[in-house]
Amino acid sequence: MNSAARACVMPTPAPIVAVPSARPAGWRLTDRGVAVVIVTGLMIMVAALTVVGLTALRVTSDGYQATVSQTLPL
Repeated sequence: MNSAARACVMPTPAPIVAVPSARPAGWRLTDRGVAVVIVTGLMIMVAALTVVGLTALRVTSDGYQATVSQTLPL
C-alpha cells in the first residue's frame, strides 16, 4: 500500500457560452391581457371625455360667472 498523500485533480470546466436565440424574448400577452389593456384604455378615455364635457357645459352655460382670484395681478 502506498502511504504518500495525493491531491485530488478536478477537470477544468468548459467555458459557458451564451447561445443567441433566434427570436428575442419580448412581451407576450394573452387574449385576456390584451382585453384588460383595451378596457383600461377605454375607461381612461371615457373618464377624460366626461370631465372635459362637463367642464365645457359648465363654462358655456348661461349662468356661468367667471371669477378672478384676488391674488392674481391684473
